[in-house]
Amino acid sequence: MMLDLGQHPLVRVLERNTTEMTPEAQIELLLDRDERFVIMMTRPSEQNTDDTPQNRKSRSKFFKANKQRLRKLCAAAILIEEDKHVPKPIKAMAWALSKAFGIPFHFVPDESTALDFAARYVKFEKRASPSDCCIAAS
Repeated sequence: MMLDLGQHPLVRVLERNTTEMTPEAQIELLLDRDERFVIMMTRPSEQNTDDTPQNRKSRSKFFKANKQRLRKLCAAAILIEEDKHVPKPIKAMAWALSKAFGIPFHFVPDESTALDFAARYVKFEKRASPSDCCIAAS
């Protein structure tokens, strides 16, 4: 996972991390900006090698430790389903996390709809493709 800040406060989650930074370190830098943002991502492929049980446990601890900052700064989370429909149990888990963290979570069919939803929460320059700007470069 890598954060793309090229359209901040719209923050795209890219599947492949091309930096040396852990996802937690990237999110920490994002939170240190102390500015509201919207997280937007596509459903990861089934071959996502970053998502190990150890990584999930580490992220879970990190999110619990940063719950208040996330609640304050993350305006919404948006997942683009495309043609890879998210199973109902995963959606139920996302909505439970949304309720626990107080962050709206939206499942949308495509990028255009995702950008429309994001614009409800923050102002940003609409562009369809991710930029070359990652968290480490900002």
